[in-house]
Amino acid sequence: MAITFTPEDGTGIPTANSYLSVVEADDIISTNIHATSWAGLTNDAKEKLLMWATRLLDTKATWYGTKTYETSGLRWPRTGVTDGDGISIPEDEIPSRLKEATAELARSLVSIDTTAPQSRDGLTALKVDVIEFSFDKDYRIPSIPNVIWEAIRDLGYIRSGAGAAKIIKA
Repeated sequence: MAITFTPEDGTGIPTANSYLSVVEADDIISTNIHATSWAGLTNDAKEKLLMWATRLLDTKATWYGTKTYETSGLRWPRTGVTDGDGISIPEDEIPSRLKEATAELARSLVSIDTTAPQSRDGLTALKVDVIEFSFDKDYRIPSIPNVIWEAIRDLGYIRSGAGAAKIIKA
């Protein structure tokens, strides 16, 4: 079964699977000088990456407020959420920060597979006297880049493993 790429437009589309369109993502990513790999992708590849990024964000974040539409396919739009300046985000809007974070996460997913299994946890030694950590040289932390979380910290917080790491407003 083929999946149809359906960006959310603020109306709570039941089949929505992305927080922004490819055109919006292209515009956002074009401002990043390091984003050369994105421009060479097909629209189909970009759509898949945007759907994956949206799914990861909705899975890993606990968003503030309440879903505006019960039948919405995604967890936005929401009511009762303010931006970093304390201004209410309209209940029929996907915040620009969320769109930017989704686009940048999609771009990073071109080279980082966050779902790839890790052969080991990476920690090889821990010294307590003078705090020292040692990680396996081939280990990479399977996480979403911090810049993504920083972009959306006013919208919710990250669920991490069995617990949660609250994003504190600076």
